[in-house]
Amino acid sequence: MTVRLGLILAVAMLPLAGGCWTGDDRASGRGDGDGGLVVESGAPHQGGKNGRGIVILDPLDWAGKYLEVNGLKIERHDGCVRVPLGDAERAADALAGAILALRRRMAVIGENVANAETARVPGAGAGAPAEPYRRKVLSVAASGALEVEVDGSPFRRIYRPTDQDADKEGRVQLPNVYIEVELADWKASLREYEALRQALSLVSGRYAAPPAELLPAPVPPPPYEEKPAPAAVPVPTAPVETKPPVPSSATPKAG
Repeated sequence: MTVRLGLILAVAMLPLAGGCWTGDDRASGRGDGDGGLVVESGAPHQGGKNGRGIVILDPLDWAGKYLEVNGLKIERHDGCVRVPLGDAERAADALAGAILALRRRMAVIGENVANAETARVPGAGAGAPAEPYRRKVLSVAASGALEVEVDGSPFRRIYRPTDQDADKEGRVQLPNVYIEVELADWKASLREYEALRQALSLVSGRYAAPPAELLPAPVPPPPYEEKPAPAAVPVPTAPVETKPPVPSSATPKAG
């Protein structure tokens, strides 16, 4: 629902998009009936090069780097990206690769969310102590390859004095995963994913490229539930032995 609302707003704001959209361009939006997120331009935006291209009304903060590293010279302007179609087959290959890369990124984000409360994982080496799960990040190397990196930022410290892993201060170390950050990254990836699917549909209908419809929809991360701290278990106490009264040895005197 959020993605569709964003598409509608993008269409409504086209005349105000600054240099991102000019009156010389001819719109031919595509993609799942949403329209507006991707438009085909007959002429470039201000400052662009001559030739046909596809204008994407999204900055493509993550996928844009993938496209550039893999040799696609995209143009950026006012929060939009223009994909040139001088070599349509090469553009289609790059778009398809970026779509698959975004799917992998969303899978990594889902893994982070699923392990947000995993306080113990086996150590890296033999005899290494167990420690909380560490957040993973998918990045694009200079070679264009995808690399899963481990976030070395400090673990979270939560006050849970009754937890079995609590330290002397009553605090527990938990993964360096912040749900708000992960969900924001996942939503941004989904928005870029939908934009590139629409862009690819414009190209693959006329050139040899995998149709966007053949790519399965991404799976959202699992719902996050914070684990409650375990209830304190009362420590059993040893029963107190009661001894019977000792009879007095004194003999009562006869009256």
